[in-house]
Amino acid sequence: MVSRSTDLSIVQHAIWARRKVADGPVDLSATWLAEGDRVAVAEESGALLDPEDIPRLVTAFHLAGVQRLVAVTNDPLLVEDEVYELATTAEDLNALSSECGGMNMLLLPIGNPDLAVLCTVDDFRLVAGSRMFVSSYVDGPEARRAFLSFVDSHSVEELGPVLRRAARYMDWIDNE
Repeated sequence: MVSRSTDLSIVQHAIWARRKVADGPVDLSATWLAEGDRVAVAEESGALLDPEDIPRLVTAFHLAGVQRLVAVTNDPLLVEDEVYELATTAEDLNALSSECGGMNMLLLPIGNPDLAVLCTVDDFRLVAGSRMFVSSYVDGPEARRAFLSFVDSHSVEELGPVLRRAARYMDWIDNE
């Protein structure tokens, strides 16, 4: 069940983790990525979490041993931070996507920012963590080809720089 967190320690930790992991609404912290030898993939997304992608995300979370998440708003236009608690189930991820679809959100394991899903309102999301976590979610080379094709065909010029910046998160794939 998705619920807005009222536990002050969870809310404070989620906001701290957001500051550590995210660098604005559409970027990940280079320091956070480097310190944990983390990698990221970018993928096109027409919703906070696309229903067809949720089963793969649930599997990846479970393989990483993650059962509970916090979702924290990551949107500079919001006056107040919102933090939600949810399970790593398809039902909860679908409910979060329906409830918070118009906001930039960051999903993190409760208490441990070792992996993250940065959902943007700019038609893409970033999935980041260990190579094992990211690889259990998506085939890196195929994901890179698909995202680069999306970037090349995107007609909204104002998003072009943001999408090209997101694509660089997948440079690690060339080194495999």
